[in-house]
Amino acid sequence: MTRSLLSVLGLSFFLILTALRPSFAYDVSLGGVNLTAYCQGAYGSSFKSLAIGSGAGDWVCQNGSDIHDRRPISVQTACQQQYSPYKSSVKAKSGAGAGSWVCVITYAERPVNLTTYCRGAFGGGFVAKLIGPTSGDWVCEGNNDPHNTRSISVADACKQQYSNALKPLAVPPSSWVCVIKPS
Repeated sequence: MTRSLLSVLGLSFFLILTALRPSFAYDVSLGGVNLTAYCQGAYGSSFKSLAIGSGAGDWVCQNGSDIHDRRPISVQTACQQQYSPYKSSVKAKSGAGAGSWVCVITYAERPVNLTTYCRGAFGGGFVAKLIGPTSGDWVCEGNNDPHNTRSISVADACKQQYSNALKPLAVPPSSWVCVIKPS
């Protein structure tokens, strides 16, 4: 009974730590969003965008000056329309205020297996080893010999493992992920 309780507690602790892992999202801003263009395209040329409060979600489309003819705004759709070459990967992102909307491309991040890189680059006896406290302290070590180390190219590791990888991204303090082009 005690062993199973400890197992459940251990698993719960692991899941909590996993959920608390910070996000290192790699976003590239495309720019602001023209909400009036969205309103006119969606509802007609007499519509304009109007902030009816101070929050990012307080925008509506209004027909001229008629406060009784207001329609909802989809900022996500507005971003997709305005930045149509990125239609499948653009995201609307807001800050704290009504004027804070921007359109961004959020690139995916995938784990990188540095041992796979080491073995491919230097042979089957090599493994990735962290020899210091930071993400820049990874090396390929051959045959458990600390004097037989080679440099790791995390960029090359990402390209080997993901054909659509753009670049590596250090995840402080001692890990890496690959930034992947959106599909």
